[in-house]
Amino acid sequence: LAAQLPGIHNVTVWSDPRSESQISIDSFIRLAQTVERGKFDFFFLAEGLRLREHKGQVYDLDIAGRPENLTVLSALAAVTTRLGLAATVNAT
Repeated sequence: LAAQLPGIHNVTVWSDPRSESQISIDSFIRLAQTVERGKFDFFFLAEGLRLREHKGQVYDLDIAGRPENLTVLSALAAVTTRLGLAATVNAT
């Protein structure tokens, strides 16, 4: 059983004000630890290297402020014990 968290997306994962920062490693840690407590097998983080637009507003944090996926997963490996970690990574 996997929890897929797509790249930062202004209208889904991070639209709830309770989700806090969309670029802070603490937010990713909280999510991964929640997934692990829920007995999921792995946590999947999808890369999203494109500018997103919603209702005329461009969300440039998708590229400019987001930590790189392998860096995020390295940090998550240090704070989880039984959770598999997977991600897509841009090759450019």
